[in-house]
Amino acid sequence: MTAATTRNLPLPGTYNVRDAGGYATADGGTVRWGLLIRADGLAGLDDAGRARLVELGVRTVIDLRENAEVEVAPDALGDTPIRYRHLPAFAGLAAERAPRSLEEAYDLMVDNCGDALAGIVAALAEPDALPAVVHCTAGKDRTGTVIALVHALLGVSAADIEADYAATAENLSTGFAEKIRATMPHGEHTDAMLAEMLACPPELIRHALDRIGDPETYLRSHGLPAEAITALRAALVEGRLSA
Repeated sequence: MTAATTRNLPLPGTYNVRDAGGYATADGGTVRWGLLIRADGLAGLDDAGRARLVELGVRTVIDLRENAEVEVAPDALGDTPIRYRHLPAFAGLAAERAPRSLEEAYDLMVDNCGDALAGIVAALAEPDALPAVVHCTAGKDRTGTVIALVHALLGVSAADIEADYAATAENLSTGFAEKIRATMPHGEHTDAMLAEMLACPPELIRHALDRIGDPETYLRSHGLPAEAITALRAALVEGRLSA
C-alpha cells in the first residue's frame, strides 16, 4: 500500500481527495488528521458523495477555481450545511498573463497572487472553518500550492511536503486522466500533452516554496494577520513541544 492510498478519502464523484494531516512538524507536533482535506473538483458529487462529506464533518469548502470554471462545473454540494467559499487562487492575475508552462503558472501564482493566497489561509484560520476541503479542478497545482504553503507554515518538512504533492500523480493516472483525454484532440502528441498536464514533479513545488521563502513572512507581507497564523497553528497542530 502506498502513502497516497493510505491518505485517500474515497468520495463518489471525485478522483483525488486526500487527508493532509498526519505529518510531523518541526516543533515536535503532528498535523491533525481529518481537518484539512485536499481535493479535485466537486461537480460530480452524487448523494453518496455529499453524505460522505457530511459524515467527515466538513464545515467549509474552499474552491480555488476561476469564475469560468465554476460556471461550467459548479460544486454539487446540494442542500448540505457545508459553507461554500469561492476564493480563486489566481485572483489578481491579469488575463493576459496566462501561464505558458506549469513552472510559469507556479511563478505567476507566487509572485502575483500573494494577497489571494493569504486570503485563502485566512479563511482556513477562521473560527469554525475546519474541517475544510480545499480544491481546484485536479487538486494538483492550485490546491497543491495552497496545501504546501499551509504545511510549510505549520513546520512540515520539505521532504514530506514534496511527497504529499507528488502523491497526486497516482490518483490522477486512471479515471481522471481518461476524463481529460476525452476532451483533447486525438493525435500523436495526445499522450505527451496529457502526461505533461498531469505531471507532479516534486521540483515544481520545491521551486514554488523556494520562491516564497519564509512562509510566515510571505503571508504577513500579503496581509495575513499574525493572530490568524497563531490560530491556524493551534487548530491544525497537536502535541507541539512549544505549545
